[in-house]
Amino acid sequence: MISTAIVRHIFNYWGIPEQRGMCAILSPEYKLKQQLSIELEDGEVIQHNIWGVAGKIGESTIKGIVVDLSASSKEREYALVFQFDELSAYAIHLENDLTKAFYLHNDETWLELSNLLLAKLLVGIEQLNELFVAFKPLDEYQKLYSYLVGFINYNAKNTE
Repeated sequence: MISTAIVRHIFNYWGIPEQRGMCAILSPEYKLKQQLSIELEDGEVIQHNIWGVAGKIGESTIKGIVVDLSASSKEREYALVFQFDELSAYAIHLENDLTKAFYLHNDETWLELSNLLLAKLLVGIEQLNELFVAFKPLDEYQKLYSYLVGFINYNAKNTE
């Protein structure tokens, strides 16, 4: 399906799961001190690493934050949230061969991206690819972190 190919391409731009592409967000210098705690059904709490970056494009900024939710090296799972300036945040999810893409509507509701919006997002990512954005570690990440947690909670409720 074309939407799966687009989402995988966007993950590749960010360097997920391999540390290549324009960003390589999973590099050690982008790892945040904060971790994401998730409680499993049996009560066990798992800590997941988080990485974050910011890049300037003229007067604009793109920020991204990703969590590795993988249970093992054979079953890969990532959730990525990114935002251009103060525009709507986007979230994409990769779990083995399953992909999903969403945007945050009015800072409160996650909505699945239509194929048209997903194609527009791909065009935006391709334009970033041509600009060679210089990424730095993300310093102020609380807003994106809250979006990431909200997205993970939304995704967990809507996939059961």
